[in-house]
Amino acid sequence: MHKWQRIVLALGRLAFLYIFCAFAGRSAYADGSVSSLRMGYGAPNQAAFAQFLAVIQQYNASGERFRIDAHCQSACTMFLSIRNVCIAPGATLLFHAGRSMQKGIYQPLHHAANAQHL
Repeated sequence: MHKWQRIVLALGRLAFLYIFCAFAGRSAYADGSVSSLRMGYGAPNQAAFAQFLAVIQQYNASGERFRIDAHCQSACTMFLSIRNVCIAPGATLLFHAGRSMQKGIYQPLHHAANAQHL
């Protein structure tokens, strides 16, 4: 076997190993999920809120499935707007009244006097 043939064979083996390791490291689910992104507890600020919007845009553009598979509150529930979303049986969704920090619309406070009307 010539030297160049051994080099080609070694490079081929190296390429195979590289590809094999790349796929072996992937999870069984290629889809995105609330738990894999660790975004289940909402958006504490505008920058985090923008991340939620980016995820929604990405999954709506790609058509890839997105799973709500864990605790999901506040801004996380916006993932329901992804066109290919599924909700796992163990998921917990928590909602609150809408608000906008930019428009000055805040959730009303609940006082003890109003509690009987809720």
